[in-house]
Amino acid sequence: MFTYGEGATELINQLRNEVQDNKESPDGVFPLGENFGDDHLTYLYHDESQHLGRFTARCCEILARAYARFPTASRLGPSDETLKAADYYSAEARRLRQLYGYPNNTGIRYPFSGSVPFQSVP
Repeated sequence: MFTYGEGATELINQLRNEVQDNKESPDGVFPLGENFGDDHLTYLYHDESQHLGRFTARCCEILARAYARFPTASRLGPSDETLKAADYYSAEARRLRQLYGYPNNTGIRYPFSGSVPFQSVP
């Protein structure tokens, strides 16, 4: 569900402004004009330890993957340079991750790394 402005909470408005997802479909931030759902934004924000910079990086990672399916999609960059949208969001996500890191400073998550005990049998 998309809410913004008067009908949305202050947090949802702030999160939407952070990722420039404040225009309703068909002018949303995704390639086909969709928007992030309110629940999706809230989930991502809490999953990134309620850190606005990491939340924005996560959204950029999602947008980079979404735009990668549309190789001709582009956006205007600084000085009227045309950039591939996927490259733009990927670079922005990388920059934000270098600046703010990952939740709890764990780095990239490898959920199965080291979780299985190893026992050597002769």
